[in-house]
Amino acid sequence: MTGQTDQRPRRLANWEIAVLVLAELGGAHTLQDTEDIAAKCYELESQRFRWKKYDFPSLDAVKQALSDARRDRHGGLISGSARTDLWRLTPAGVTWAEQHRRRSLTEAGRLRLEDQRALDQLIEHPSFLNWQSGESPPGRHVAAMILHLLPDAPVRAITSRVDHLRTIARQAGRDDVEGYLQWLQDGVDP
Repeated sequence: MTGQTDQRPRRLANWEIAVLVLAELGGAHTLQDTEDIAAKCYELESQRFRWKKYDFPSLDAVKQALSDARRDRHGGLISGSARTDLWRLTPAGVTWAEQHRRRSLTEAGRLRLEDQRALDQLIEHPSFLNWQSGESPPGRHVAAMILHLLPDAPVRAITSRVDHLRTIARQAGRDDVEGYLQWLQDGVDP
């Protein structure tokens, strides 16, 4: 097998994920907050965008990725700063994101494993059995923790996480997980 090349897609760098997330959040037109970017990066690649000891999104890791994407060596794809916590794509960043969007985050190699892991964690959680047995959904704080968010996560962060996981479940053909996610969302919505 000498001479064969590895056909797997190259794993995206953290700064590339941050640029694609910024584009997805609307960073081509509006300033986006570091926390929103961090939440989405963590959803996509929790092992790279988390605290070392605890399963929480790391603002430091995301700020580093965003700062890297701002550097000239990567094309100066974004503007903003860790001081203001506001970021936006530059014209070069908009072009880059459009060119790389076809290579979606879920097709970037390792992220598929992350998606499968996220679904596995959902169906292994004890509350999945509660849903199956027809119990009432948990409240916002419990739902946030089930979704690997902080207990006091805002409703929009929970909804964003549910939407992301619902997309993964749909792609995997897991109607049961979609129903479970709707049940969790029902407990969050007022």
